[in-house]
Amino acid sequence: MSQRVYWAASAGALIGLIAPASGQTPDPAEVTAAYAQMCVTNAGQIPAPMGDGDLKNNPKLEAYCECFGAKFGARALKHLKELEANPTPDPKSLKPLSQAVAEEREMRVQCRQQLQLPPLVFPNAD
Repeated sequence: MSQRVYWAASAGALIGLIAPASGQTPDPAEVTAAYAQMCVTNAGQIPAPMGDGDLKNNPKLEAYCECFGAKFGARALKHLKELEANPTPDPKSLKPLSQAVAEEREMRVQCRQQLQLPPLVFPNAD
């Protein structure tokens, strides 16, 4: 499984976890905790820069995952609200995968900087 497919599947699983059947908006703290736990559990499985394998066993890993989980969770909740408001959006109005990947990269970069962790070096081509 490619790294992009793995993270897309993980993000999809998270959306499934945070979208309760009751139709109520999930608690942002629960969303952050769910993603942070997934991050801590899977951090060592995908090497940088596509993943955070370089942070495996780093004492700041949990703080990094909480930082990224909060950012990722906020974005997921925003997307969920957009889907609730418009359950069948025009496919042309959806942002491309490359934009979502770029947003996630920026979140990761910000959290690494905030915690003074090693920077990620991304390849020029996707």
